Amino acid sequence: MTSTSEFWLNLRESGLLESRDSLDLRQQFAKLVAENPELDNSKSTAAWLIKTGKLSPYQAKVLLQGRKGPFDFGRYRVSNRISEGSLKGWFQANHIYTGHPVILHFLTGDTLKDPSVWTQLAERVKTAGAIKDNLVWRVFDLVDQVSFRYVVLEDPGVEREGAWSTLADKLKSTSRLNASTACHIAWQTASALAHLHQRQFVYGRLSPECIWLDTNNQVKLIHHFDALPRPLNLPVDEANPRLLMAADYMAPECQLPGSLPSHQADIYSLGSILFQMLTGMVPFPGGSIQEKLHRHANDPIDDLSPFGVNDNISQFLNYLMAKNPGTRFQSAQEVADKLALLVPAELKQQTLSTIGSDTLIEYEAALTTESAILNIGPLPPPADKPSPPASAGSGTTAVDIT
Repeated sequence: MTSTSEFWLNLRESGLLESRDSLDLRQQFAKLVAENPELDNSKSTAAWLIKTGKLSPYQAKVLLQGRKGPFDFGRYRVSNRISEGSLKGWFQANHIYTGHPVILHFLTGDTLKDPSVWTQLAERVKTAGAIKDNLVWRVFDLVDQVSFRYVVLEDPGVEREGAWSTLADKLKSTSRLNASTACHIAWQTASALAHLHQRQFVYGRLSPECIWLDTNNQVKLIHHFDALPRPLNLPVDEANPRLLMAADYMAPECQLPGSLPSHQADIYSLGSILFQMLTGMVPFPGGSIQEKLHRHANDPIDDLSPFGVNDNISQFLNYLMAKNPGTRFQSAQEVADKLALLVPAELKQQTLSTIGSDTLIEYEAALTTESAILNIGPLPPPADKPSPPASAGSGTTAVDIT
């Protein structure tokens, strides 16, 4: 275990506190130890610094492991590593100069060295960053630190108890949703897709893992920039668990050689998600990617009447999940408009309040001079790399062209 002296030394060299502040805190704690000798250990020191708000639990844990970080990346200071869920391995941080909370999604992997891959990723981040709508997870920046690249996203409070969870988590705990709630969530998701499609941004591989909900079922659609759209490569992709899961929601045309995700495929995926919300099961469960897509292309969806779903919703779902892209609804905005007719007025009147933050305006002002999003190039050749964020080894994400 790290000794008390080593802990204070690591803290001083971590950059988390000014040297003068670190010395003052050490002297204050020494007075406590004089009165309570049992506190003379590194764990008690860390606990006191957490209690006084000088360290986050994550920062203290890293220091107790005998490491000095790193905690600072560009203009951001890491405060927590998300340890579970679909954001596992992403980092919560604060903008150092304004204190604004953000999430950092580190992007790693050999594919980033391909200029064409990087250009595609950068364009997607740039497009997403221009969207400022409460239904779409805000993207603030794409930062290049030579050996590290990461996307900076909003943090709506993902680690607050019960604040946000994915639709996938909700369906695990409640099986299926009533028609009003399901249509409300689908309506918001369609509206989010409409914002993306208006900017020629194809989401691709839409699934319940991508749809985040607060306690009032207000939607935020998150971006996973490490999953770049591409055609399926079967049978190789059968070994990819992410794609095997996504195939539960894929449009039939995705099985065609060279078929890229499209706006129409996003609409079909939304239909598959709505089907699951109404029934508690995916439209065509089980099997390989190829088997699932064969059933998406050839088998009719189950009758929804045993689930108490009315004819209007059933008919609407049949148009969403039409086998032929040409007979589906032709735009996400059209889907949102039709869904609005199926959502009770009291749910439509609920508005998604912006997550309160006194620092957002100041942070956005700082971004106007700090942003690297308009001045980026391909990842340079491998070099001696500084250490990634502490405990990031298993948490960093290789870019997966899926």
